[in-house]
Amino acid sequence: MTFYRKFARARHWMDTHPLAGGSASILIFLIAFLIRLAIDGVLPPGFPYLTFLPAVVITTFLFGTPAGVLCATLSVIAAWYFFLPPFLTFSLTGQTALALAFFILIVAIDILVIDRMLSSLQERENARAEALALAAQRDALFKELQHRVGNNLNMIAAMLSIQSRGLSDENARHALSEASRRIAVVADINRMFHDPAHSDGVLDNAFVEDLGRKALDAAGMSDRVRFSSDIEALALVQDEFLPLSLVLAECVNNALEHGIADNPSGQITVTLRHAEGRATLVVENDGHPLAEGFDAAKARSIGMMLVHSFARQLGGAFRIERAAQTRSILEFPVPELVEGVSAPQDKPVSRVIREG
Repeated sequence: MTFYRKFARARHWMDTHPLAGGSASILIFLIAFLIRLAIDGVLPPGFPYLTFLPAVVITTFLFGTPAGVLCATLSVIAAWYFFLPPFLTFSLTGQTALALAFFILIVAIDILVIDRMLSSLQERENARAEALALAAQRDALFKELQHRVGNNLNMIAAMLSIQSRGLSDENARHALSEASRRIAVVADINRMFHDPAHSDGVLDNAFVEDLGRKALDAAGMSDRVRFSSDIEALALVQDEFLPLSLVLAECVNNALEHGIADNPSGQITVTLRHAEGRATLVVENDGHPLAEGFDAAKARSIGMMLVHSFARQLGGAFRIERAAQTRSILEFPVPELVEGVSAPQDKPVSRVIREG
């Protein structure tokens, strides 16, 4: 908690406990009076208010306007009686009246200025508290909206899955099953993005391993397929996070369905590297190699079409390499934020996170 917030709370307490402020005002006045009385013998004539003016300022600042007015009133009376000629009397001469009027004017201006300043600070604190409350309400509503979106997507996926079971045509059943699976993946990624564990929008090892575990569980292969990741953490806005996650999920599912499906065991490895404004996501599997002549750019399956569409959305390109291990590779730009330079409001950019 900042000093200002502590001070604002203390001032609010004083405003709701006027007796405490009044007692403090009298105490500060007495201290100022005793100091002024103690140094009276060493001061030259013409300083009747030397200690009273700081007392009024301090009292007003710490305990509010009513306490400051009380301290100012007591100070005027004490200075008039003890330190303005003729002493020890309330006689009012022209010189005394002028001195009193000048002091009253000065303390009135001080009290007014301090009161306005403190009122402005209090209004600022109130506005800040209101803004925080509105932000919390907005976040709660947004999370509820995302939760409902995820539930609706899961419902649609379940309906498609149920519908596919009633079809006799194998191609139609497979198409509906794939659509149901992809919608469920979108729902999972949407939920994971807004989960407190991933609410910062960072694509890291924890998120990738969570996504991989869900894919293995859904395929029923978690007992025979090993999944590992080596990710250089990357912070993304949602418009980047979702398509990149969907590409990753599609590549993992392709590895399970077409690469490792019939093997007794397998290994899937995901890596993400970025440097000089470019990032490379690689999904490798040690399953069946690609068929001779397979070209990912010309593939007409829905999965490959979606992957290429998401790659274009990221401003990147996707390809599959046929080697000792099948490698699905997505390359895309990740503009780095230069310290002190803001990104355009209409085009949020990724933030590269350097660990270590």
